Amino acid sequence: MKLKQVMATIHDRATTNGVRLMTFGAAIAALLLTIGPVADAAVVVGSSTLINTLEYSDTFTITSEGGATGRPGGGAFPVGSPGINVENNYGNPARVWTDGMWSINEDSNVSDPGAVYVGSGAGSSTGLTQTGGGVDYGIEYGLRNNFVVQFDAFQSPDRIDITANATRDTIASGGNGLSVFFRTTGNVFPEIGLYNGLSEVSTGLTSGIASINAWHNYAVHFDQLHNKVEIFVDEVSRGVIDLATFNGGSHNTISNAAVSVGGTATTGNRFWSDNVQIGVGQQTAAPVGTTVVLSTDVMLNGGTPATFTDGVSIARGVEIIRNFNGGQSYASNAVPYTSNLAGPTLDLSGFGPILGFQAGNLGANIHGRGGDMFLPGDGETKALNNGGIGFGGHSPWLITFDLQEIRNRFLGDSLADLALTGRFGMNGEGSPNESVSPAGVVQGLIYVDGILQFTSGLKSIADLSDAINLTLDSGDQFLTFAIVAGDGSTFFDDGSFRDMQLTVVPESETVLLFSLGCVGLLLGRLRFSRQAIPRGEVE
Repeated sequence: MKLKQVMATIHDRATTNGVRLMTFGAAIAALLLTIGPVADAAVVVGSSTLINTLEYSDTFTITSEGGATGRPGGGAFPVGSPGINVENNYGNPARVWTDGMWSINEDSNVSDPGAVYVGSGAGSSTGLTQTGGGVDYGIEYGLRNNFVVQFDAFQSPDRIDITANATRDTIASGGNGLSVFFRTTGNVFPEIGLYNGLSEVSTGLTSGIASINAWHNYAVHFDQLHNKVEIFVDEVSRGVIDLATFNGGSHNTISNAAVSVGGTATTGNRFWSDNVQIGVGQQTAAPVGTTVVLSTDVMLNGGTPATFTDGVSIARGVEIIRNFNGGQSYASNAVPYTSNLAGPTLDLSGFGPILGFQAGNLGANIHGRGGDMFLPGDGETKALNNGGIGFGGHSPWLITFDLQEIRNRFLGDSLADLALTGRFGMNGEGSPNESVSPAGVVQGLIYVDGILQFTSGLKSIADLSDAINLTLDSGDQFLTFAIVAGDGSTFFDDGSFRDMQLTVVPESETVLLFSLGCVGLLLGRLRFSRQAIPRGEVE
């Protein structure tokens, strides 16, 4: 980065149209951090200053240089299996690149009709991708809604791009994703533009990319929870975009289902890239008032209503969904509430019969037997159901959420107290358009790390729901909801936990009072100690 580019960034430091630009201090830091040869702009996997925890990465190193199996290098095309397996998944679901997107070459054997290529100095000597023409390649993601996508590329005359989209191997399409386009300083098109599959709009940010035919590192921090993206070139922030207000919200279209990287061809009709890194970004703890809806955000990832079967875990924070009827291999007085069947258990034997009986699944924003979610006892109907938000089914079901995972993925690792609010009652439907019988009875339970914290009354269809208001601290991990028969029958036990959400709250009054009490006790002891020292003696 040249000095005049940094000064141009300083000049643009105002906040307009949802865009926060670099401050003077950040620009000076950028200058100090980026002085040096262009090759130093690339970032080796594992050395990113933007990613706290890697989830996927690929160095594209050839096998003979210590890379993954099946990568002979030398431009062999197509690469084929197993060479197209993503190199590192860090315990996450394995992913595979689409074959035919690139060959794996080294600096010494790239095909360079335009005679423009230079190595990156960050691993390209032992492996990089090469494509004849432009390309976008990616993987399915779906792990979290706050993540960074970062890679090295050789800047082309048009653009380099990073995409969070509903599908992989493409830029944003049909308003179902968001692409960030990176171009050189003074380009006739936006230096940094946002594309939603329908139109590109300039962010007004400068890229600091002086020229084409040089390696740079490109990164985007996608934050779905707060509807923001932060854009980086060579690990220097170019600015933060508030998607809720930017261009009237037209590009608030991030999807975390898949991520892709790529761009158009450079001189000589080639595209070169390296060091793809995807993971958890540097996070800022979510502010007081931030909410996470357990059904919509955690179970469904913002998607459409769905039902879930026994034994399902969801990486976003659902530890386990479990049906605990008598057909299982465990007893009703020892029901495992985590994904480990040999792990800690709950004694549910006192809450109605646990029989070899099951009707439907567990639903999120829909009842588990397929009916709409509404509580007649609260005056709701199919048409007027406050959005039908929640989860429920016919007993016996439980669902356990991992609060630590939720804090990490949705709340920026906040350690603040969380208020759990919602209500429990008898759902109005079992199967679609099947009214629940007035004779049915159901009960709801909530456990925190295996300790019972909430027990509803026995609920029939005409009963008001019971309100839920619990405070969870940073040490709590497993939050379990159970729907049980409650009485001596399994007849129409169709319960629903409605509007369940976690909200970041200030330090609880009990903690504050305890702290004040400790301070008072300490002051009292100090006062007593001072009084106990005889006159003339030194403390």
